[in-house]
Amino acid sequence: MLKCVVNDFCDNHITDKSVMLCATIESILKKQDVGFYLKKWKTKYNNLDYGKALSNFLENKKPIESSGILGAIRVIPYIHLSNDLNKIIELALKNANTTHIGKDIDNGVKALITSLYMVKNNKDKAEIYKAINKIYNLDEIDKNLIKNIDQTPICQNIIPQAILVFLKAK
Repeated sequence: MLKCVVNDFCDNHITDKSVMLCATIESILKKQDVGFYLKKWKTKYNNLDYGKALSNFLENKKPIESSGILGAIRVIPYIHLSNDLNKIIELALKNANTTHIGKDIDNGVKALITSLYMVKNNKDKAEIYKAINKIYNLDEIDKNLIKNIDQTPICQNIIPQAILVFLKAK
């Protein structure tokens, strides 16, 4: 996924996700609250559609109930900050919950961070499946994967589908 972000910039195809990843990375590097950098980077690339959760945060400084994927995707860099999965999830949720709140975003963040952390630490696919299956019913998602592939791009659809496709890949 980070390769896609780099390609976004290299191919002059900048997306809301790549911009928000940059905001997260800058806030991590400068050890400051992510909210300032979300605004800074959105202002710099203001011609993109960032969704209502980020717009609401920038106007009202409050998160909203949202299952948008942007809140989960931008937390990916946190997997490099610690060897403690629980600490990483805590930091990632704090970032995501700056703009998005609710069970869907929290589950998306937990599943994404857990799976990436486990891959980074050379866990096998069976272990990853077992861990993610505690968050999402992967057996049920697998049965309906093709039928549901065009669903709305929200955390509860996209993240478990992407993880499942990875786990099934040879």
